[in-house]
Amino acid sequence: MIKFDEILIMRIICVTFCLLSTLAFADHSTSFTASYTDAFSIQNEKKIVAVFDNYDGSSYNFISIDEYDEEFFFIADQVAAEILKQYDLKSAALNGVSFEIEYKEEASTEKQTSDSYGNTIITITKLTKIQ
Repeated sequence: MIKFDEILIMRIICVTFCLLSTLAFADHSTSFTASYTDAFSIQNEKKIVAVFDNYDGSSYNFISIDEYDEEFFFIADQVAAEILKQYDLKSAALNGVSFEIEYKEEASTEKQTSDSYGNTIITITKLTKIQ
């Protein structure tokens, strides 16, 4: 027959094992989160070639071609200030001009969601005119 002391010792061992397992898992998940975040930041920087269509007062609209040769709109919410000094994207003078665009995507906050399409803010970080 198992004594009360033996049951108590077995419970202590079980609880200790569970706590240690939880702590080991918590350390592992933290490092996974950091790695995932770093990988997401790297994938967050993207490039595209597109033709400038217009500025509609709140977003910068470009037209590009996807891998199936279908046209699609690329819509940027923001453009880096140094780019706007170089290119006047708010005028119609650049409509129809081809650019290589580097951009990043960031999750929007509640306040920004009303100004953007969906829950992502697209910011152009580099713009190169294609001759």
